[in-house]
Formats: sequence, structure tokens, C-alpha cells
Amino acid sequence: NQAVFNDLLVTVIITYLREQCSVDVLTSPILCFLIELRWQASLDQLTIVVTFIYISSQFFAPVAFPDSLDLGIRVNKLGKSSVEYEAAVFVHGKDTPAAIGTHIYAWFEKESGKTISMPKEARAGLQKLYGASDTVKL
Repeated sequence: NQAVFNDLLVTVIITYLREQCSVDVLTSPILCFLIELRWQASLDQLTIVVTFIYISSQFFAPVAFPDSLDLGIRVNKLGKSSVEYEAAVFVHGKDTPAAIGTHIYAWFEKESGKTISMPKEARAGLQKLYGASDTVKL
């Protein structure tokens, strides 16, 4: 289900920001906001793409209860005020992802709503994931 996978991928991004970048989206006056979402995946030889605004979805493999999941993340692009994440969902013990999603977030000031430069702490934490050849499992 696309909604469930999207929730998982947003969760892994927010968790990384909180634990590795000192950014708490609930209390910080500076926030990052999802501005674009793309999904990529496939089922065997069949490729499925569903597009709604900036969302396209494909899934590499099914996931079902009682599967345990591993979530992974990497940074594909790191701009002045935006970041492009690639997040993946793996069935525990498998090297091939069940789904991959691309999320683009922009940083802005909560009070004014204006786009701002990424905080130094966030950039330092995200730099660790930038250009990674593999998705870092969390």
C-alpha cells in the first residue's frame, strides 16, 4: 500500500533528522517540508507507475505481516536550502529493497514561512549520507 510505504519513508527521514542532525520537527523554529515525492519500484517484469502530482509508485517486492522490515536512507542531492533523499524499505535479511522512494525537502522558518539555508547541524548530519553508493540501513 503506497500510503503505508510513504509513512515508513517519512518516518525514517524524520528519525534521522532528529537522531543525527539535532532537528526536532515538533519543537524547532526551523523546519523541513516535503515539496516533492517520487517512488520507484517494479513487480517482477511488470513496471507500475502511478502519478498524482509529484508521486509515482512502483514496488520491487511484496511486504506482508509478519515480515520484519529494515528502513534505509541516503542523500542524492544536497542544496543550500533543500535535500533530496532516497529512502528504501527492505524485508529483514534481504539485500534488494521492496520499495524505494525519493523525497525532496526544503528548509523554512516556521514563523515567517520563508525558505532559509539548511542549519549547519543538519547539513553535517546529511553530509554523512550524501553520495553514498548504498542506502544506509537504520
